[in-house]
Amino acid sequence: GEIFLADAYNNLVRKLVLEDSSLTLLNLTPPKVCANTTIHLQAAPDYYDFYRFFVNGDLVQDSGDPVFLANNWTPGTYDIYVESAYLGDLLISNTVTITVLPDAEPTISVVGDLTFYEGDSVTLVASGSGVFLWNTGDTTQSITVYESGEYWVEVYSDYYCPGASDPVTVTVLPSPTTPQVTVEGDTLLCPGESTLLISSFDQNVQWYRDGWPIDGAQSPQLIVTQAGIYQVQATDPNSGVTAFSEEVIIDQAEGPLFDFSVLPATSAHTGDTLWFYADGSDTYYYEWSFGDGAFGTGLETFHRYDLAGTFDVSLLAETVEGCRDTLVKQDYITITDPGNTGNTGGNNTGGTTTPPPPPPDPGTDTGELFIPTAFTPNGDGRNDRFRPRGAIDGTFRMYIFNQWGEQIYFTQDPVAGWDGTRNGLPVHNGTYVYLIYIEPTGEPRRAYSGHVTLIR
Repeated sequence: GEIFLADAYNNLVRKLVLEDSSLTLLNLTPPKVCANTTIHLQAAPDYYDFYRFFVNGDLVQDSGDPVFLANNWTPGTYDIYVESAYLGDLLISNTVTITVLPDAEPTISVVGDLTFYEGDSVTLVASGSGVFLWNTGDTTQSITVYESGEYWVEVYSDYYCPGASDPVTVTVLPSPTTPQVTVEGDTLLCPGESTLLISSFDQNVQWYRDGWPIDGAQSPQLIVTQAGIYQVQATDPNSGVTAFSEEVIIDQAEGPLFDFSVLPATSAHTGDTLWFYADGSDTYYYEWSFGDGAFGTGLETFHRYDLAGTFDVSLLAETVEGCRDTLVKQDYITITDPGNTGNTGGNNTGGTTTPPPPPPDPGTDTGELFIPTAFTPNGDGRNDRFRPRGAIDGTFRMYIFNQWGEQIYFTQDPVAGWDGTRNGLPVHNGTYVYLIYIEPTGEPRRAYSGHVTLIR
């Protein structure tokens, strides 16, 4: 407005031009603050008569102080203005809007256990969004913890004031020692065998077989006689932790299944050689004992008895897994003096003379003899007898056996041969085994074996 100054005669002396009176509220704090931030407002000018500050329409300060200071606000939005007077005029300032942000209250979620053993870990995940700052210095929303200690996180956001979570405590325990099982023996058991399992811990011991507790098996040692998957549960004396051992697998192997026989018979003369053969798997290891102090090995073997008497024969068989068994036949072999020659020709199935078994079949044509592989004893006068052909000088013996190893014919006559009968009765068509023993005068014995087919 304008103010006019006049003298006593009402003459204009001076004219003063005054600006309009005004009141401005200055905000000296950011428009967004935290609850513990002091809000600082300044009324201008600062020489008016009084200053009344209003917050959301409520009078909160009535004094001559143009400065408004306040803190401990609750989150929310506040409209603040000030009233004053000058030269009798009521003045109202502009409105300042201030937003008080809530404090961030992050929480920590735990993925895993806060207590664990060395070598393990736990993951801590902060809630909310924004900028994360862990007390470890990590700035990711989640961290993986491997060590003992307290962990917390602060969160910064445009919508929240910085806030810190409550701490969580992580405890890392020394790694417990699991019980160890020592096997004293084999993990493959043969029939009748056992093995010993020993636990490295002796506290709260319980043995298991195939996942089930074994009754009464609470000793650190366990004698095992059955196949199965074995474990021990026991307590580590240092950590107090009860745990299971690694599995120990015990397998059961089968023992050897076998028998043995001798050809041509269990009775022979001194000086005769017998053929012993096992009836069992050719994967077994065989060891023979002939009862006269001599031994042999193999699925089949030959032995000559030089002394008369009755002898036990035993055969030990061992599987590829190492399982053994021994079969003993008492008084199995009878050896007599060679002076008892018995029947020396013709159709003889008894007698006391026994031939030595031959070595493996040399074939039908030996170079010295021709031995047929078939004959037809049908009475037509052609090929009715089985016999070797060739020059035969010295002692001759021929034995015929059926498919069960039974001797059905014996002769010492190389010309007579075999007519396809047993005790005078015709035998059936089929394949038979022959053993021929020839001892030329002044020369070593020779033996021949093979198969001959009888066709009527």
